[in-house]
Amino acid sequence: MSFKKQIIVVAPKQYKDLARKLAHNISKQPGYSCTFWTVVHYEQNEFSVASSQHVILIGNEEENSVTKSLISEIGNIKNKAGACFGFDGSKAVVFGTGELEQGEEFKSLVVATSALINEKEDSGSMGKLLAKQYLAVALVPGIGLMKLVSMIGRQKRLRLSQTNTALTLFLDEMFDKWVGIDE
Repeated sequence: MSFKKQIIVVAPKQYKDLARKLAHNISKQPGYSCTFWTVVHYEQNEFSVASSQHVILIGNEEENSVTKSLISEIGNIKNKAGACFGFDGSKAVVFGTGELEQGEEFKSLVVATSALINEKEDSGSMGKLLAKQYLAVALVPGIGLMKLVSMIGRQKRLRLSQTNTALTLFLDEMFDKWVGIDE
């Protein structure tokens, strides 16, 4: 009998589409099982989450109450132009800050991050593979990446874009270490 790594993606309603896409892409990988839970569902069932299960919390402290309770425990949070991500043990956090003054810096980060799709090399990294797959499906159909980025005049859109990019960066830079592949 083979055991799958179990991952739970916890997100508030404004990120449910991102969370579903992430859970779907992780579940397609051999050896992984991933589900999406709302914040309310997680809070109601937190006692049943085993320490062997990994949890990705999407949303900042204002958006996700579970993030708020754990953020002080996570010491390795990276902030790349407002796209924030990090983990401690089996818990990971991913969110955007929505700070409008980071808009131009964030545009440059998105362009650099989108280059992941076109990378030819196969590093054998599960995280890099997931990042490429997630980024490919996370771009909003019909709008396109650059048009989405150009709509950052409002804080809510910027935060959504930063959270989306933070998910991609988390997968690319930290996923393997987080699940114990890269130890």
